[in-house]
Amino acid sequence: TGPVSLTYRDGLLYVLNAANGSTETANVTGFHVDDNGKLHPISGATRPLSAARPNPAQVQIDPSGRFLLVTEKTTNLIDVYRIGSNGSLSAATTFSSVGVYPFGMAFNPANPQEVIVDDGFGLGGQNPTGAVTAYRLAHGSIHLINGPVQDFQVAPCWMVITRDGHFAYTSDADSHAISGYRINKDATITLLNADGSTAQTPSDTFPLEEGLSRDSHYLYALDSRLLLPTPGPATISGFAIHHNGSLTSVVDPTQITLPVTTIGLASE
Repeated sequence: TGPVSLTYRDGLLYVLNAANGSTETANVTGFHVDDNGKLHPISGATRPLSAARPNPAQVQIDPSGRFLLVTEKTTNLIDVYRIGSNGSLSAATTFSSVGVYPFGMAFNPANPQEVIVDDGFGLGGQNPTGAVTAYRLAHGSIHLINGPVQDFQVAPCWMVITRDGHFAYTSDADSHAISGYRINKDATITLLNADGSTAQTPSDTFPLEEGLSRDSHYLYALDSRLLLPTPGPATISGFAIHHNGSLTSVVDPTQITLPVTTIGLASE
């Protein structure tokens, strides 16, 4: 009930079911994808999360194909499942997020053990702005690299990392902004801009999911109006990524309109 995220690799597809607002229990469940795109349930590939409804955000297969990760926002946990040779899943091992309200995550293509997670409430407490934290996934365990590094923006949602592993970007829904981070040689992260705003999206939208072009020369953001008092069509923002990580708008979002219920984005 309530699927919110998908992850695919080498014929395996896993779905994260949030079950928010229902009497069902949140879980992850796996399928084999055949050559015709049909889905076949995998025995032993449906596993519960840490609680019945922990408000999960994203599910992700790691680059080795051996582990499955889930971020849980309300419980402030990151779940790790081992993926069996047939696609089945072990029980979850849970790790406490260093930042508060872990949301979107992405693995570094240039450093496959590094996973970068955005934190909806950053440090928590009296500081409601978001942040980003870098971790290392080693032998199924999660270890802090550095962070949380605050972005001084509100409600970071999704995370993407460029193919060369130099830059990470999170979409800040309530600030109508994209925050950029530099990934240093030691895998630590630092803000690209002191105020945390690398680019702006339309002020009457909430930038949600992001996508990169295959060559990582372009970044796209889905600008939602679903949560406005008067909902309206979604649009797309697009930016060129420069050698220093800065972003320049290359798409006029007023020229692209999508149904008001549009919620996901994938790019090639």
